[in-house]
Amino acid sequence: MDLIDLVIKWGKPLLDRFGIRNTIRFPYTGEQLADLLNISSLTSSGQTVNGETAKKVSAVFACLRIIAGSTSSLPCMVYRRVNNDTREIDSGNPVYPLVHNEPNPLMTAAVYWESVVSHVHLHGNSYSLIGRNAGGGSLDIMLLDPRYVSTLRKDRRLRYTYPLLDGGSRTVDQDDILHFTNLFVDLQTGKGMSTISAAAQAIGLSMATENHRALFFKNGAVPSVVLKFPGKMDPKLKEDLRNYWIKHHAADQAHTPAVLTEGGEITTLTMNAEDAQIIQGQQFSVEDIARFFGVPPWMIGAVDKTTSWGTGIEQQGIGYVTYTQRPILTKIEQECNRKLFRNGDSYVEFNVNGLLRGDSKARAESYRIARGGSQEPGYMTINEIRKLENLPSLDGEDELFKPVAGAQPVAAQQGAANVA
Repeated sequence: MDLIDLVIKWGKPLLDRFGIRNTIRFPYTGEQLADLLNISSLTSSGQTVNGETAKKVSAVFACLRIIAGSTSSLPCMVYRRVNNDTREIDSGNPVYPLVHNEPNPLMTAAVYWESVVSHVHLHGNSYSLIGRNAGGGSLDIMLLDPRYVSTLRKDRRLRYTYPLLDGGSRTVDQDDILHFTNLFVDLQTGKGMSTISAAAQAIGLSMATENHRALFFKNGAVPSVVLKFPGKMDPKLKEDLRNYWIKHHAADQAHTPAVLTEGGEITTLTMNAEDAQIIQGQQFSVEDIARFFGVPPWMIGAVDKTTSWGTGIEQQGIGYVTYTQRPILTKIEQECNRKLFRNGDSYVEFNVNGLLRGDSKARAESYRIARGGSQEPGYMTINEIRKLENLPSLDGEDELFKPVAGAQPVAAQQGAANVA
C-alpha cells in the first residue's frame, strides 16, 4: 500500500474528525488526490512525476510554452449575430473586456489564457470563478488553483468547493464556474486527466536520463577505468586509491574503477556518452513527450526527424493549429458561451487568422482571388482585406466585385487562347 492508498483509506475519517470535510471532498481518484497533495507514485524509472517536477523537464516546459503561449497570443473576441448571415464585434458587451483585455484586476487576458491552458495540461482541469452582479451579469473572472478545487456531482449538476483566503471554503453551482478540462473526463467528478499523468513514464525516463547525464559529466566526465600498478598493493592502500578515484573522477557508483596490482597503466573500459546511446535515449524521450502534448517535435527543437504534417514550416504550422490548437480553443469557447452570456445572440470566438496566414506571396494570391481578380465574383471587399492586414479603410471600397456581363473568367480566356 503506497502513500496515496493510505491517504484515501484514512483521509476522510481524519478530515471528519477535525471538521474540515467541506474543504476536501471524497471519494478522490488516486490521480486527483496525488495532484491535490502534490505527490505521485514512482514511475518505472524511479522518478517522481507531478505538476511541479514535470515543469522542470525541458521538453515539458517547451510544449507548455508553445501551446499556452500560442493560445494567449490569440485575440479572444465577442461577436453578436446580426442575422443568419452576418455578425459584428460586440465591443459593448460586458464580457468583451473580460475575455479580451482583463478578466480580473490581477492579470491581463494573455496571462489568464496562458494560465488556463497550463493548468489543463499540468492538472487536467482549470477553474475560474465568475463574479456576477445583481442581475446575473459577469463582472470578473477569477482564476482558481486547480489543486484545491473539489467537485461533487448531485443529480445532473456539479457543485464546486474552493478555499477562501480567510481559511474557510465556499461551494457554488456549476453555472458560476468556468471549468476547462483535458481528455478523459470522469463522469462522477467532471474532472479531466492531466497530460502529465498520461505522460508520466516518458517524463520520468527523461528525468532519469538527464540525471544520469549530469552525473556522467560531473568532474570532467571521466569514464570507468582500470588502474594497474606493478607488484602487489596493500589492501588498505588499494581501497584508499579506489575511494579517491571515485570521489574525484567517477560519475556515481555505476563507474567504480577496478584496481589491479599487476602492470602500470590506465585502461579505459567504457564508451563515451553518445556511444552508450544516452543522447539518443534523451532524444526519444523528447519526441515521446511531444506526442503526448500534440506538439510537432520541430517546434521544441527536435529537428532531426521528418514530419507528415506538411512539406514546409507554413504547412506544418497550419497542421498544428488544426489538430492541436483548434480542439483546445473549441472547448474554451463552448464553456464560455454557455456560462458567460444571458442570451444566445453573443458568443466568444478566438481569432486564429494570424496563425493560419501564409507568407506575403501566398496571402497576396489568396486576396486576389477573394477580391475577384480572375473575373470571378468576389467574396471579400477591398476594405475587408485591408482590415485583415491592419490597414485603414478606404472610401468607396466596400462593394463586392461583380464581373462585367459577358466577360469570361481568366481560366476560360486562357483555354480559348490555347485552342486558337
